[in-house]
Amino acid sequence: MKAAVLKKPYVLEVEEVPRFPLESGWVTVAVEYCGICGSDIRYYQGENPWALHTRGESIPSPPNIILGHEFCGEVVEVASAEHEHLMGKRVAVVPYDICGTCKMCRRGWHHLCPHMIHLGHGAGWGKRPYYPGGMAEFCPVWAKRCYPLPDSVESRHAAVLDMIGVAIHAVLLAQMAPQSKVAVIGAGPIGLTIAQIARSWGARRVFVADIHDLPLQIAEKMGIKERYRADKDDVVAGVMELTDSQGVDIVWDTAGSDQSFALGIGLLAPRGRLINLATHKTEYPLDLSALAAERYIRSSANYLLEEFPIAMDLLAVQAIDMEPIITHRLPLDEVCTAMEGLLDKQDSGMFKVVVEVNKERR
Repeated sequence: MKAAVLKKPYVLEVEEVPRFPLESGWVTVAVEYCGICGSDIRYYQGENPWALHTRGESIPSPPNIILGHEFCGEVVEVASAEHEHLMGKRVAVVPYDICGTCKMCRRGWHHLCPHMIHLGHGAGWGKRPYYPGGMAEFCPVWAKRCYPLPDSVESRHAAVLDMIGVAIHAVLLAQMAPQSKVAVIGAGPIGLTIAQIARSWGARRVFVADIHDLPLQIAEKMGIKERYRADKDDVVAGVMELTDSQGVDIVWDTAGSDQSFALGIGLLAPRGRLINLATHKTEYPLDLSALAAERYIRSSANYLLEEFPIAMDLLAVQAIDMEPIITHRLPLDEVCTAMEGLLDKQDSGMFKVVVEVNKERR
């Protein structure tokens, strides 16, 4: 089968690789679309964002990862008769599985399982010639992690359900009350998905900030009125003017830089919450008085298994719209072009790219 294999940093090759044999409880999905996530870009650049986000560790990635964990497709093979009902079904995929017995899993925090096995990330597989992922014609998937898609959900939108799950987890983690005033720093695909979810769940005002024009232009298409160029505008002054000098109840920081962190802290109202979604090896000197009045900081990682169906429901009832976010669809053979374009979104115009695989199945 044809697959996009990450050999080492900045070396991604589309090549023929063996299909993975099915294990008990698995099915084979013929991939239709696979989204390119920000973490895929970080793998491409030589990082291991899964280890940083989930375990707080810097662990080198193995060679020969087939990238891609945001994907959907058709079930074309099953390992056992009990999963025959999935044959021929168009499914969305939760790309991770858990041990179910560790301390994290027993407490219901299975999204932090240290023994997690993750498609497209190389995590938890031991040593293999190739590590399975969604940027391939076929991908093995746990049958219990396949969700048949309703007809109302487009496949190209279903491919990014993993991203929507991450956004939902971050919104739920923030415990947003109705009529909250909220801000998103870093208006990338996840940031703008968070903004849409917050708005659909009753946020009174939604502010977004970014250092590039492209994401703010997309935010405008989505009807988000309060938009700021964080490197040019006085974001704090603008937000304070529109919030009676109180600030916002919640900040989601999807950039994870020292500048975005400082901006987020500066925007928080008393008892405000800053949720960080982008963990980097970044040092920041914090004046603890910035946390007065019960302000607090928390990170958000991955999503709970039960949050994935919520993402499907939001798409099915059109409570959120992925069409403005997905700007490009490119064939698997052009995945390297997509990666380079996403490294420089402003010049390329690429914002969220989905890779088309097995086009003849549509």
